Amino acid sequence: MEVIAKKGGGHGESELMERLPQSILLEILGKLDVELLCSAATVCRPFRLLAAQALSSITTLDLSNVFFGYFRLLMLEMSHHHGVESVNDCEKNIAQMLEKCLQLEVLRIKFLGHDVNPDDIGTIGLFPPNKIKALLLQPTSERHTKLLLERIGAFRDSFGSTAKLGISFFPEQVDIRLQSLSLVLDRITDGLLFSIKQNLHLLTELCLEDRPTEEPFLHHDLTNSGLQSLGCQKLVSIRFAGFSRVTDAGYASLLHSCKKLKRFEVVNTAFLSDLAFYDLNAPYSLVDVKLVSCSKLTSEAARSLASCRSLEMLNLSGCKSIADSGLCSISKLCQLSTLDLGGADITDSGLSVLGDSSSPIASLCLRNCKRVTDKGIGTLLRGHGIVSKSLLTLDLGYLPGISDRSIYTIAEVCRGIEDLCVRYCYSITDSSISVLGSIQESRNERRLLRRLDLFHCNGLSINVVQLLCRPYFRGLRWLGIGSTNLSNRSNDSCMKISLDRPWVNVCLYGCEIGCKDGWQYHEFV
Repeated sequence: MEVIAKKGGGHGESELMERLPQSILLEILGKLDVELLCSAATVCRPFRLLAAQALSSITTLDLSNVFFGYFRLLMLEMSHHHGVESVNDCEKNIAQMLEKCLQLEVLRIKFLGHDVNPDDIGTIGLFPPNKIKALLLQPTSERHTKLLLERIGAFRDSFGSTAKLGISFFPEQVDIRLQSLSLVLDRITDGLLFSIKQNLHLLTELCLEDRPTEEPFLHHDLTNSGLQSLGCQKLVSIRFAGFSRVTDAGYASLLHSCKKLKRFEVVNTAFLSDLAFYDLNAPYSLVDVKLVSCSKLTSEAARSLASCRSLEMLNLSGCKSIADSGLCSISKLCQLSTLDLGGADITDSGLSVLGDSSSPIASLCLRNCKRVTDKGIGTLLRGHGIVSKSLLTLDLGYLPGISDRSIYTIAEVCRGIEDLCVRYCYSITDSSISVLGSIQESRNERRLLRRLDLFHCNGLSINVVQLLCRPYFRGLRWLGIGSTNLSNRSNDSCMKISLDRPWVNVCLYGCEIGCKDGWQYHEFV
């Protein structure tokens, strides 16, 4: 289960805690109850991380005496273990908890793991608190979702009928006014979309992910008819994942009918092509577009999206046919702050155009763009544009053409970099780490590098451990060194870093940047 706590702002307390042995602090915190642990988590960041680790070791929580009356947001992330607690007991306990949450507006329930049967846990979200505005259920079943929607619709219809007669005694506890709905379902059909359209008149945000437990029948899959029925002037955010039969016509109908649409996300679809974005003159309000692993998209789609001048976030990762011409169109977006081109067919020439643009890009992902080399990184960061000044996060993972030369350029030109990923860059050597660490130490006016991913950088030697300890990298908070010479169990490099910098999260398992900034813990902290 996840608990959300505010971070403390005192830097002095944080520095003091960093000097204390972590094992002693963890032993002390392990003796506290849940309420005191949550209080300790607000003291400073080291305490927050240690309190989270202590909480993660607790297998059962007694919340019967906790007052939930003023809770407005509740997030439950659970792992279902067979034999530990029956599904019925789990449903009962959650239902009793929700009955006490009289002011709850946001409810998120996630069951983690691949062996969770949606039909077994689907009734958990069937009776949410009456003031709920945002609901997330993962996973759930289509059958139980329809029951929930029909229940909401039945209240609305009954309330309308009694209102005309001057009767106001209808049970208040079923007055659910959902504005945001996010579901991971065993199947998504046209009937489900029809039910959403019919019963959720206040809906502004919709997220549907198709995650079937078995091969679905074709006639059960969502089609264009379902999406076309959903067209709504109120929808602001849409996210769809896993649809196998929806084509351009279905997606285009939403883009042109939802006039207030700001966020549009489609993940892993086989039939979305450039045609869906042809003559895209309606949703000028689009701010965030994510089209992930849509293999049929080309640079023409990027050219069409460039007409959305308010676009701030664009994710085209996995769209392998996006080329330099598409990047030329993207470079005209003057408000673009986040750009993900992972796996695109761009070259150094395309990056030179982006380097001359006025796009204030703060986060840039070029992961797996195999044709990008040191020359492209140089022209990108030394161009006449503002990228080198605005960049905070840079992902250069899986680029065989990247070497120490690119790192030298980053260290010299980019003064705002906080997150840097160079995983699977085999030509990165100790020299790169030396340059990054030395500049961070000598130029106080720079932002400090906080997260560094070196996973599978085989060019690093065992001696680089000295450069990852103090006084270098003063701002470092996360370090990925899995599958390098530093992660060899026969040496104590990782332990040395952990002892020298107990506040740094060291990951040996190939996780993405920041894997342990919250509630996921591995062997080393």
